[in-house]
Amino acid sequence: MDNTLNRETDFLNRKEVEAKIKSELSDYRRFAFKENMVQAAVAFVIATAFNKMVTTFTESFIMPIIKLIIGGPTESWRQMQWEPYPGLAFEIGKFTGTLIDFFIISILMYIIYMKIIKKYENQELAAQEAAPKTL
Repeated sequence: MDNTLNRETDFLNRKEVEAKIKSELSDYRRFAFKENMVQAAVAFVIATAFNKMVTTFTESFIMPIIKLIIGGPTESWRQMQWEPYPGLAFEIGKFTGTLIDFFIISILMYIIYMKIIKKYENQELAAQEAAPKTL
């Protein structure tokens, strides 16, 4: 009789666990496939590609020009260093490239958000306000 009781409680516990798993999967499915989540995933992929493009632009065009202006090693702008004391060297080439990447991305994001998205949002808001309201 003891064995029968254990089997029945195990079965009930298993049913509860299965129901909980199904509930969690359903919640996850709602979360993962909401329109906003898909948009965020697409934005992430685009931002990653955009970052790579800006980094390549900085490395290929801007940093060689800066290297010509300020001088530096003939091998690569990445090897430009500032050595205020013997044995203490700062890699200004890498830092300058990253800093320029940041400024290019931040300026482009400002332009995209403030000039394009805000303009679209303002036009949409004006169209909603102009539309006749129904009761």
